[in-house]
Amino acid sequence: MSDRITTNTTSTETAPRFSTSLAPAATIAALVNSFMLTGAAFAQEKAVDLDKLSVEGTTEKPISSPKFTAPLVDTPQTVTVISSEIFNQQAATNLSDVLRNTPGITFTAGENGNVATGDSFFMRGADSSNAIFIDGVRDSGNYSRDTYNIEQVEIAKGPATENGRANPGGYINLKTKTPVAESFQRGTLSYGFDETDADARSRATLDVNEQLPDSPFKGTAVRVNALWQDGGVVGREIAENDRWSIAPSLAIGLGTPTRVSLAYEHFQQNRLPEFGVPSPAIPDVIATDFGSQIDPDSFYGLRTDFDDVTADSATLRVEHDIRSDLRLSNQTVYRFTEREALYTSFSAYSITPPNPVITTPVNGSRQSNFRTNEVLANVTSLSAEFATGSVQHTLATGIEFTTETAYTKKFTGLGTVTPATSINPNPDRALTAFSPVRNGAAEAQVDTAALFLYDTAKLNERWQVTGGLRLENYETHTWDVAAPTTANPSGITDKSGDGTIASGKLGVVYKPTAASSVYLAYGNSARPPMSNNLSPAAAGTPTNTGAESPGAKEQRAEIIELGTKWDFFQGKLSTTAAIFKSKNKNVSIATDAATGDPAAYGSTEVNGLELGITGNITTAWAVFAGYSYLDTQNNNPLSATANNADLQWTPKHSGNLWTTYAFPSSFVIGGGIQYVDSVARQLTTNPAVNASRLPEYWVGSLMASYEITKNITLRLNVENVTDELYARALNNGGGRVYVGAPRSYTLSADLKF
Repeated sequence: MSDRITTNTTSTETAPRFSTSLAPAATIAALVNSFMLTGAAFAQEKAVDLDKLSVEGTTEKPISSPKFTAPLVDTPQTVTVISSEIFNQQAATNLSDVLRNTPGITFTAGENGNVATGDSFFMRGADSSNAIFIDGVRDSGNYSRDTYNIEQVEIAKGPATENGRANPGGYINLKTKTPVAESFQRGTLSYGFDETDADARSRATLDVNEQLPDSPFKGTAVRVNALWQDGGVVGREIAENDRWSIAPSLAIGLGTPTRVSLAYEHFQQNRLPEFGVPSPAIPDVIATDFGSQIDPDSFYGLRTDFDDVTADSATLRVEHDIRSDLRLSNQTVYRFTEREALYTSFSAYSITPPNPVITTPVNGSRQSNFRTNEVLANVTSLSAEFATGSVQHTLATGIEFTTETAYTKKFTGLGTVTPATSINPNPDRALTAFSPVRNGAAEAQVDTAALFLYDTAKLNERWQVTGGLRLENYETHTWDVAAPTTANPSGITDKSGDGTIASGKLGVVYKPTAASSVYLAYGNSARPPMSNNLSPAAAGTPTNTGAESPGAKEQRAEIIELGTKWDFFQGKLSTTAAIFKSKNKNVSIATDAATGDPAAYGSTEVNGLELGITGNITTAWAVFAGYSYLDTQNNNPLSATANNADLQWTPKHSGNLWTTYAFPSSFVIGGGIQYVDSVARQLTTNPAVNASRLPEYWVGSLMASYEITKNITLRLNVENVTDELYARALNNGGGRVYVGAPRSYTLSADLKF
C-alpha cells in the first residue's frame, strides 16, 4: 500500500483471501511440465503461419490470434487492425488515443472510484471496458495502457466468441512486440505543450532488437522496449501523468521448427488525477445554456491526490512445427496489476442562470480505489492444414485454463474537503478529518476451462465456410466483508456460481475474385452471471443482485452480419462494408427483493452499418478511415420511458479519417478528422431527462514530418487544430464533464541508431 495513506485496520476483515492455486492452476503446471518433458514447443501468437494469412504484397496486417483461420479479406466479421506505424504518426501514446481510429466507440467518465483517464469505453452499445486483451489474455486492470510496447491493436466487432465471456460490442486485443530475426535500434523523443496553464510533457521510448549469432542456441534474439514520460495532461492545469516502463524479451529458435520466447514487462504510472469540471463549462451538455464563464481548465481536486499503478506481466510462448502443415503451441501468462488511488471529485453544486454563479458551494467528494487484479492463463492450441476430399481446411483447436481475481480494500475516514465557493477552486484548500480506517474488503474470482475449434473450409475457388465453437465451463466466487448489520451480523457475504456456456460463429463466404469476398455470418456469445465483478467499474463491493446474481440467466448476444471486403492494388488497399443486426438478451430489468435474482428480463438491439478503408491509394498516399451508423433500441416492457429508448453512450453517426502523403523530398504531411454524434446519457425517452447529453463534436489534427537523414526524422503533430471546446465524457448524473483536449502541439524526433 502506498506510504501516502496510513491506516488502522478494523476487525471486520476476517475471511481469508482466495488463492490462485486452484485446480486450473495445478492443471496448467501439469500441462507445461508434460509438454516440456516431451520436447513439444508451443506459442499462441503464431499458431498459424502468418505468411499464409497475407495476400501477396499486401500491407494488410494479419490478426495475431490463431483462432482466426482465414485472411482478413476472407474473414466473415468486422475486424479492424491498427498498426503501430499509424499511431506513431499520430503521436498517440495510450489505448484511448488509438481507439479514436475506429468508429462506434464512446469514452465514459469515471464512476465508483474510477477515473475517465483509464481505458473505459462503450462499443456498439455495450460497456466494453472489461473486453481488453493483451496477446489473447484478458487484462482487467483499470489503468491507461501505453502504446510503447504494442505492435498493433486488433478490434473485433460484435459478439465475438474467440476469448470467452464476450459482450455484445466486441473486444480489443493488443499484440505486444517480441524479438524478430533482425537487428535494429530505434527510439522516439517528444515534447508536447499547449496554450493553457497545463505543464509541458516530455517522453522517450526505446526499441532495440539484437540477434545473437554467438548464442549456443540457433536463432536467438533479444528485444528491449522502454518508456519514460514526465509532465502534465493536455489542457488540464495541476494534473500530472508520469510513467516509466521496461519490457525485455528473449526468443530462441527463430527460423527453426522449435521456437521459445520469454517476455516480461514492468509498468509504473504515477498520476495526479482530475475528475472533470461542472457540466455548464461545455455548451449544450445540460438543458439550460448559460453562455458559461466556467473555466474548462479548472482543477477541482487537491494537489495531494494520487493515482498510482504498478503492472507486471510475464509470458512464456513455445511453439513446435510438427510438420509444415501442423503446429502445436502453448502460451502461459501471469499478470498482476495494482492500483492505489485517493482523490477528490465534486458531488454537489447549484448554478443559477443567466450568470454562472455557484449558489451552492461545490462539495468535495473523497474517493479511493485500492485494488489488485491477477490473471494466470494457459492456452494450448493445435493448428493444421489438411484436405478432406476436394475441401481444403485450415483448422485451429485447443484448450484454455484461466484464473482471474480482483481484490479491493475499502476505507473510511478519507477526509472532508472545504467546499469551494469559487468556480476556480484552490487545489491547496483545507482537508480535515483525514484518518483512514480499513473497514473491509471484497474479492471476485472467475475460473474457466474452455475447449475451442475453428475451421475454414475452402469448398472451391469461389466458396468458403468459416465457423467454430467454444465450450466454456466457469466457476465464479465473490466475497465481501463490511461492518456487521442486523441482517448480516458477520458482515460477510459469500456467493458462488458455476455453469457451462457454448458460443460459436458461422459464415459463408463467396469470392468474386481472389482479392475480394461477400459474406453472410451468424455469431453468438455469452456472459455468465457474477463474471462482470472483475470489470474495472466494479471497484468496491461485488454486485450480487440482478444480472450478477448467481441465479440470473446468462446474458446472450447474437449477431447477423452481411458484408463485403475488397482488396485493391495487389492487396495494398483494403475496403470493407457491412450491415448487421445484433441483440443482447436476458438483460435484468427488475430484481426480486428477497432473492436478488432478476424478476424480469429485457433486451437491447443494435442495427447498423460500418464502412472502412485502409492502406495505400498510391505509393505516396495512405489512408485509414471508417464510418459507423448505429440504430439502437432498449426493450424494457416494465418501464414506459426506458422502453424503446436509445441506448446510452452510443452515437448514431461516427467516423474517423487519417491520411498522409509522402513527397519525394522525404517530406510527409498528414491529417485527420474524428466525428462523434450526440449520445444519450440515460435509457429514457423523456426529453426533460435526456436534455443532459454528450454533445456531438468534430476534432481535426495535422501532422508534418521530414527525414533529415536516414537516422533522424522530425515530426510535428497539432491536435484539435480549430481548438474545439467539446466534452469527451460525461458522468452518469450529468453534472460532471471531462473536457476534450484543446489545441496542442507535439514535437518528435524518430531516431535510428
